[in-house]
Amino acid sequence: MGKPKSVEFETLAGAEESYLVTGEVAEDDCPWNDPWLDNAVGAMQVGGVYTFAARKGTGKSFSMLRQLLLLEEPSLFLSLEDPLREVGRRVAAAPGTRAAKERVKLLIPARPRLSFIIDAMARSGARVVGLDYLQIVQDDSGSSVFDRMGQIRNIISELKGALRENKQSLVLNAQLKRPDRSSGDDDNANEFGPGPQSEPRGTIFNIRDSSDVENQSEAVILIHRIGRTKFDQTVGAVKSKVGGERRAFIRGRGGWPELVSSVDTVKPTEYDELFK
Repeated sequence: MGKPKSVEFETLAGAEESYLVTGEVAEDDCPWNDPWLDNAVGAMQVGGVYTFAARKGTGKSFSMLRQLLLLEEPSLFLSLEDPLREVGRRVAAAPGTRAAKERVKLLIPARPRLSFIIDAMARSGARVVGLDYLQIVQDDSGSSVFDRMGQIRNIISELKGALRENKQSLVLNAQLKRPDRSSGDDDNANEFGPGPQSEPRGTIFNIRDSSDVENQSEAVILIHRIGRTKFDQTVGAVKSKVGGERRAFIRGRGGWPELVSSVDTVKPTEYDELFK
């Protein structure tokens, strides 16, 4: 047997000391620069996966671009579905200065292979990577093509390993399964606002292909489209390992929460009621 490789061990006392010094926010954490997300899920940690989950056509690509443009750190947007002009159309509609748009690198791979994506992440120099979207990624590790759940498990595991090596965070778009019409769900809603004709609200258990997406994510944010005639959204953090103090929010433009006050105790807002 060869000589074992050198391994650097830490102690539990050292881990505790690190937390007591940094608290919930460490020096290498990356703030969202969005009051609601910074409060609901905390700043993005190195190696962390933050998942935006929504059904097709709900606006998750635009939502990701919106968040990347708010960051002060350099980022990479990996678009696996849309061509250049479609991405450009969304960027033109998104708020953000020219300087903010210059900070976001764009890559549209011809073939969305996992190995290519991991290599691009390492070469980008980005602090935050946006991947749109998970279910398009092709696992080229040799996993069985008939075991998609196993492929997704491997994809998430490999991505998290690459994030830790590169000192990056990942904002990940993931699709939710379509409603089960046999159970009475109606996916042909054509009415604005809550009601029996609105599209059924998805849950964390509706993420396509694998529960490993939820298990491996530091936070999961659900995006829901209200109606079909008028485009509007509601969003909610249904999972968060790290969150800040409770604050009061209202539904802002496009459905994204806007901070209205910072107090220790507030009555539940309409937004909170939607995502109990």
